[in-house]
Amino acid sequence: MRVLIISNLFPPHVIGGYELGCLHLARAAQAAGHDVRVLTSLATGRLKKRDDAPDLDVRSVFSPIYNYETVLSGVGYRSDLSVFAGIHPGNVLALQSQVESYQPDAIWIFNPLGLGPVGILETAVASGIPTTLHLMDHLDTTIADHQVDFHVLPRWIRAKAQIGAIACSTKTLQKNELYGGFAKTVVIPNGLSMPDGCRPARQLSTSSVNNLVYFGQIEQHKGIPQLVKALSLVQRKVADRRIKLHLIGAGSAEYQMQLEQQLSKLGLENCVVRHGFCDQQTLGNLLAEMQLAVFPLSPEEPFAYVVIEAIQAGLPIVVTAAAGCAEFLPGDYPFYLQDRDDPAHLAQVIGDAICQQDLAASWCTQLQQAVLEQCDLDRKCLPRCIDFLESLKPRDEAEPPMTIPISSARGFQRAIQEGLSSWYSSRHLANLFPTKPEVPVPKQSVGRSIERWFRKRIPTQFRQAMKSGVQRIVGRKAG
Repeated sequence: MRVLIISNLFPPHVIGGYELGCLHLARAAQAAGHDVRVLTSLATGRLKKRDDAPDLDVRSVFSPIYNYETVLSGVGYRSDLSVFAGIHPGNVLALQSQVESYQPDAIWIFNPLGLGPVGILETAVASGIPTTLHLMDHLDTTIADHQVDFHVLPRWIRAKAQIGAIACSTKTLQKNELYGGFAKTVVIPNGLSMPDGCRPARQLSTSSVNNLVYFGQIEQHKGIPQLVKALSLVQRKVADRRIKLHLIGAGSAEYQMQLEQQLSKLGLENCVVRHGFCDQQTLGNLLAEMQLAVFPLSPEEPFAYVVIEAIQAGLPIVVTAAAGCAEFLPGDYPFYLQDRDDPAHLAQVIGDAICQQDLAASWCTQLQQAVLEQCDLDRKCLPRCIDFLESLKPRDEAEPPMTIPISSARGFQRAIQEGLSSWYSSRHLANLFPTKPEVPVPKQSVGRSIERWFRKRIPTQFRQAMKSGVQRIVGRKAG
């Protein structure tokens, strides 16, 4: 099968696990014998953060998404908000060109935010090619929150109704059906390649030092402040041992400063080791030295690959019960977090896992069985995804790869033109009839403008000294 994959970010521009999840699925599909092409945004300058994927046919045909760089580095960039909720004409035309030249059997869309998601879905639907949206994040709320000028949310709803959806968890599917539903849906957990299965479950160390680890994005919304706050309470609970927390991963410059301030305020600088971003081999070596993985994730977390990685590595885990990945783990696991924002509860669960070593190791073995059964990428997840993509084809479709006939191609082009014309008209109507009335700015005299400019640029003390000097000079002349 010829599969066209669309992802807003893809190596070398990657932020987190969900973009890497798209990479894993693309490679697995190609290894399974499918013809795969990936369309993504251009990564240029500081947007290049990782290595390329030279083993895949990756086409950077969409405009760069500088907004994500703003989030990570704080470097300001002002863009049209419609790229997160509406239509980007250039990206629509780029996708149209790729569909016409590649002639895919299926279109597999991952995260379209930043590409003009309404335009991406509408273009895929207009092609007549079976299309699936792979849900690993909450798209509906973001699109609804970024509506500007004449809203295009109804167009998003209409496009969704004509495609299928794969969700990484039931809660993620529900979050993406707040505004309209899909023609067909299925829940398939995110997966990892496990050619050698899982490592043996790790026994917690009985030595004087216990190494706890969190790896992934080092950001506030991932529960790092709560974990740091609970660390001193854990130390009191297991006073006979020394606790070390290892943080592995990268984050925004802004939060790094906040984390340093929190550690300094709590006097925990020597208890927390920050490793920064690590490649897979280095990460594996570090995890081999850890005894317990802790993930105080938000209840809104769609899935979290890192939890599955920790279980595969043989680590007992402490994780939020409401996180998406927990849906595929035993419901009676004793080391779930019920409220990550309660430091005493978080410290209690971590302390219990440290103290009850045999129980933690026994449950880790059960977690691994669940992961092998549900989250094996090559044996479980990918076959289910491919089956779903194929299920969207019309029953009477011929076996050879689908091509767009001349008549259909003209219809495809006409649909694109009409969609862009509608968007263009809406933007101009928004200029003629602005949603927010303009408040006239009173004109200022030239003298007042000069005075304001002078006040903004000359320090107050210097201005006062100049004023006093002038007054003395005038006073002398007057005398």
